[in-house]
Amino acid sequence: MNTLPPRFKEIYEEYYLLHPDVSALPATKLYVMLDLVRKFRDSFYPDANLDVALFAALLHDAGLVYKRTDRSPMGHENRSVE
Repeated sequence: MNTLPPRFKEIYEEYYLLHPDVSALPATKLYVMLDLVRKFRDSFYPDANLDVALFAALLHDAGLVYKRTDRSPMGHENRSVE
């Protein structure tokens, strides 16, 4: 995770706390995914904005937990954008 922009640890931790059962989530899984995004960007799109790519990866499914009112995932895309 040290190869990622410094603000991501803070943002990751805030996002992580959105989940209703934080203890059930693998804390390192998202860090690994973000590192893969960085490596993919470096290999195939070196001119792409790394911060944008990492934020997109980090928050793309935030709506699965953010402001969710029932068991259905319907509408999570719009909540993720919010």
